Amino acid sequence: MVLDILIAGGAGGLIKTLLEGGHKLAAPKFEEGYLYLGFLGNVLIGAVVAYFLAGDTISAFTAGITSNFIIEGFIERAKTRKPV
Repeated sequence: MVLDILIAGGAGGLIKTLLEGGHKLAAPKFEEGYLYLGFLGNVLIGAVVAYFLAGDTISAFTAGITSNFIIEGFIERAKTRKPV
């Protein structure tokens, strides 16, 4: 059951990558001393979020697709937030 949820969440992350990237996948690469995960980043995030939030494969797939939108929204809001 856990493996099913991880796979469904990762598949949701993969679908999200394809939808956002014009049906293309960016390969992981090293550049200037940094590792860029490419499409694997969305797959990993989708799987992890699905593990914590989903109880079945359908909700895991949905969590995989939407998790990155939520996380990216929080990051953008944190970047633009002005100190008090």
